[in-house]
Amino acid sequence: MRAISRIRDRLPRMGTRDKIVLIVLVVLGIVIGLVFYGYSSVKVESGGNSTVELKLNEDVKSLFDKQQKLTLREWLDEGNRILESVDIDTTVHVRNQSFVPLFIPSLEHNLSIGGEPIGGPIHTPSFWLTPGGNTTVSVTASVPREQLPGVILQYMFSGGNPEITVESTTEIVGISVTRTQTVEFTITNPIIHILLGYNPASTWEEVMSNGFA
Repeated sequence: MRAISRIRDRLPRMGTRDKIVLIVLVVLGIVIGLVFYGYSSVKVESGGNSTVELKLNEDVKSLFDKQQKLTLREWLDEGNRILESVDIDTTVHVRNQSFVPLFIPSLEHNLSIGGEPIGGPIHTPSFWLTPGGNTTVSVTASVPREQLPGVILQYMFSGGNPEITVESTTEIVGISVTRTQTVEFTITNPIIHILLGYNPASTWEEVMSNGFA
């Protein structure tokens, strides 16, 4: 308050040039403040179904035929061999909780599980957010088997709902905005279910015990 009072007292004695500089500095300060306020108010949430779909490089029937004679180690090796990649599909809702319009440059999404990265960064296009507005961003990627951490491979065989960390980051005028969330994914076609599909009369336990000689 004292600083404002001093500036107000000095204002009548300022020259035109000094007044222009002061006005520019005040406007610049307000703009920077609004920018920080706006981007700090951005909220990112998961939305819709989040899935992981296996892509196999040959007919899994061959694995089913061999499964009766495989040891646990051999069964896992065979499963790794036919797994070529996985298609990851999720969405995030980006919401502007401020009263100022915001431009969101390309978002970079990094996925990980147990601290281990899943593939590389996923980039999505830029967009505008109106005050109080929101938009849905689709995050999809095909990740080769070589870039899958070991902790997630167990879900590829047995199914389940791995919890994957999705870190979304953008940067504008030197301001970095990062939002992190944990999303529950569903393995749509785990190998164990495909094996059961070739012998519907079998149970999960029978398939597993037959393969774990």
